[in-house]
Amino acid sequence: MAVAKQTSFLCNGYELAGFLKSHVPEAETEALDATVLANTYKSFEPGFKTGKLIAEGLFSADTVTDDDIDDVFKVAFDAGTNNVVTASLGVVVVGEPAIMLTGPQIKYEIPIVNGQLIMCNAEFQATDGIGFGYWLENSTLVAGSHNGTTVDNAVATANGGVLHVHLVNAAISPASDVDVKVQHSPNGSAWADLAGAAVNNPSATHASGSATVAPGTTVDRYTRTVSVVTGGNTSLVSAAFVRR
Repeated sequence: MAVAKQTSFLCNGYELAGFLKSHVPEAETEALDATVLANTYKSFEPGFKTGKLIAEGLFSADTVTDDDIDDVFKVAFDAGTNNVVTASLGVVVVGEPAIMLTGPQIKYEIPIVNGQLIMCNAEFQATDGIGFGYWLENSTLVAGSHNGTTVDNAVATANGGVLHVHLVNAAISPASDVDVKVQHSPNGSAWADLAGAAVNNPSATHASGSATVAPGTTVDRYTRTVSVVTGGNTSLVSAAFVRR
């Protein structure tokens, strides 16, 4: 039995778990009606996959920092671009489940009820479905080159995947470049870069990125991240990967 506590909710490089009351991922597959006259029962074929994620939190905003929940959600909504959202089911542990969504924020609500706490609700629409992956890094302090912890997936897969990366860069003398990539291995000792699984982040204090490994690409049994920080101070790096 699992209990939701001490979870993580990363949105575009910002940790919002300290504001949220809940987050609900909804993954769906279309059911296409394939019933013909000869059928006795309705028949369906699977269609496109889609998904969305709804987050509800306690409203908070200020003019000093940019990391309160309203700061992050209103910027994401106004930008109208794809966001990188990665959440955990509990305490983040490398190799444990990660919920992953890349897509636009399509709704932002701030319901005002007299005498009640002010809440805010954000809804994100997935552009490539909800990913049920696993964590590769958990706020790892990186300076120079760093090899992440090895994750054993038990078997290789053959349909690519998606990488999410979030980082918090030093506010003073930030790194000029932070590169994060995934390596894979059939045996846990001989490593090779996984083609397409790399995010090259800018030097913003909070940054994120996603990368797609092409469908049909083999991902070996073992995976890990390799992070390289250049030109400045260290960075906190979080990363997750989902196999397709």
